[in-house]
Amino acid sequence: MHIRPYILENHGVYPKRFLEDGDFFGVQKAIHEDLDSRLIAEVDRESDLTAYSGYVAMELWADDDDIPTGAKIEVLFSERKGIAAVLYDHPKISDAFIEWVFCNSPNDALNKWKKKVRWPLMETSKGPVDIIGDTQQ
Repeated sequence: MHIRPYILENHGVYPKRFLEDGDFFGVQKAIHEDLDSRLIAEVDRESDLTAYSGYVAMELWADDDDIPTGAKIEVLFSERKGIAAVLYDHPKISDAFIEWVFCNSPNDALNKWKKKVRWPLMETSKGPVDIIGDTQQ
């Protein structure tokens, strides 16, 4: 997935190599022991969340949705607070980074995160435009 450069800069992260275009297609529930300890620590340090659920998703190539890019997302979602911490890690960036989004489900967290950090294929005066298939969104 192409990430907006200022997002990477804000986290002190840089690309080591070119990031391919990929996408995430939904999240799967995970137990907390399987999640990255940096995500758990961020939630403990930056919020008063006490009840949250863990989810993971793997990024797949945009051109072939059967091949993983190596990137992953981990989500800690609080249904009660309507917020999620989202960790993105990719072997082609210097370190993982965490962004917070307001959402009403883990899949909504993924979609809101993508809108926040994804560098779209095109930007117009009306905002970002992703071209998927033969349609613009």
